[in-house]
Amino acid sequence: MRTYSLSMFPNDDTYRISVKKIDGGLISTYLHENLNIGDSIEAMIPMGVFTVKDKKNDIVLISGGIGVTPLLAMLYEESSTRNNIHFIQAVQNSSLHPFKNDIESIAKIKGIKNTVFYSNPLDSDKEGIDYNFTGYVNKNYLKDNVNLDSDFYLCGPPVFMKAVESTLLELGVDSSKINYELFSK
Repeated sequence: MRTYSLSMFPNDDTYRISVKKIDGGLISTYLHENLNIGDSIEAMIPMGVFTVKDKKNDIVLISGGIGVTPLLAMLYEESSTRNNIHFIQAVQNSSLHPFKNDIESIAKIKGIKNTVFYSNPLDSDKEGIDYNFTGYVNKNYLKDNVNLDSDFYLCGPPVFMKAVESTLLELGVDSSKINYELFSK
């Protein structure tokens, strides 16, 4: 059994999961090599507790890599009723940038702030066009560009989330406003 996050607007007809293929991964390899879009699989009902708590407060969604999946579902749902959302995505480069077009489209249509960091841009990646900043989500950026009274939702590799959480705490964000989902044990 594996656990995956939903990665689309919640609805009664379809659940979408988005799975990064891992070299040597038993289930991720099977899903990528044997299933097609539209195929059905047997699954349990969604049971997560990683959801937006305060529907009125500003929210900042900060993802690292494929950690974007649960935050994308939050973005779809929350952007249907409000625009006080800041989506921050940290990825290596355009070849590993999941849901770039989806997020850009939602941000443009709904007036949501969208910021992208590339830690290792390709030669063809253009700062200011394909992404906003080279490097990592950092203390100076958060201090100068984010409402620190927001509720924060983080998802990504454990080292990424620990670094972002530590930075937010250093900036005075109350720990009760920092929410995250860990994919590891």
